Amino acid sequence: MTDTRRPTALVFRKRLLAYSETFVANQGYALRRYQPRFVGFELDKRGLHHLDRSDVNVLSDHVSHVGWARLPMRAGFAPPRRWVQSLAATRPAILHAHFLNAVTPAWQLAQALGLPLIATAHGNDIAKPLTPAFRKALAVAFARCDRVIAVSEFIADCLRRAGCPADKLVLHSMGIPLEGLDESPVPADPAVLMVGRFVEKKGIRYLLEAMSQVRAALPEAQLTVIGDGPLRSELQAQAEQLQIRAEFLGVQPPEVVHQRMREARLLAAPSVRTEQDAEGLGMVFLEAQALGRPVVGFASGGIGEAVLADQTGLLCAERDVDTLARNLLRVLQDDALAARLGAAGAQRVRASFDVRAQTQQLEALYDEVRAGRSQA
Repeated sequence: MTDTRRPTALVFRKRLLAYSETFVANQGYALRRYQPRFVGFELDKRGLHHLDRSDVNVLSDHVSHVGWARLPMRAGFAPPRRWVQSLAATRPAILHAHFLNAVTPAWQLAQALGLPLIATAHGNDIAKPLTPAFRKALAVAFARCDRVIAVSEFIADCLRRAGCPADKLVLHSMGIPLEGLDESPVPADPAVLMVGRFVEKKGIRYLLEAMSQVRAALPEAQLTVIGDGPLRSELQAQAEQLQIRAEFLGVQPPEVVHQRMREARLLAAPSVRTEQDAEGLGMVFLEAQALGRPVVGFASGGIGEAVLADQTGLLCAERDVDTLARNLLRVLQDDALAARLGAAGAQRVRASFDVRAQTQQLEALYDEVRAGRSQA
């Protein structure tokens, strides 16, 4: 039920929500002075558990065929009237789109509702080659937004190179919910955990190569991988060929992920930058550190902002498998090092990445944008 005492922030994502996009739901539900209403074209059942269905308003609720209903929008016309009227009844005050490739339909909704528009850039929507066509599309997106949020300095640099106006660019890390993520001692068992989609950007094949070296020096070391994606069968075959003790658990709910983090000695972060994608920041790295787990991986994209090298984890150059293996062994075999990195990570996440504090800053930005629009 709509809370008439608070204005509504419409949180837009084309599909609500991919299983890996917990961060969108977490930020929305951390709002206090605004109430979230999650908006998109249709539901993604794989990630629907992130959301309370009563907080969701999708185009598919109002039309018989989403594809046909979107055709006028693709031609530049306003969104379907019934959808707009339903959203208007929630007293919306601002529209916040996630990922720059969602700006055009989000802007169409914002125009129909008379709302300011904010967009957050996360990674694969900006960290790729700036072809002439892509630059042109980004210029249109930037012009339509009142503000563009970068989740890390790495993403902010990508936006600057793409021509995002300085007066629209805001650096703002999303943060994570800390409830239930209490720090605990690093376990003695040499268990390595990796959490992520099975795509090239996540660099899992480099981790498997490194684990082959780790097991040669520490046979009892074991690897657990949580996630799924197009490379799953290929990576499982690689693990079998390398004779690694690797357990592939598939997609798991947050409570299972967090329990596996508690049981692990460290979290692996082998992400690499590809031609079309890069790690914007990495919420899973923050979650592991909140629990007191060191992170070991590559200094790729925004990882170096989520994990401080030699302070909360060990990072090395991308695709440097030998150094990755050595760093994994260091944390697996050195209790004092593991404890120091884990404690520092937990302290830093609590100080800098609490989603409640970060979302208070976001609400201040909402206020600023609304005030600026009203004075224009």
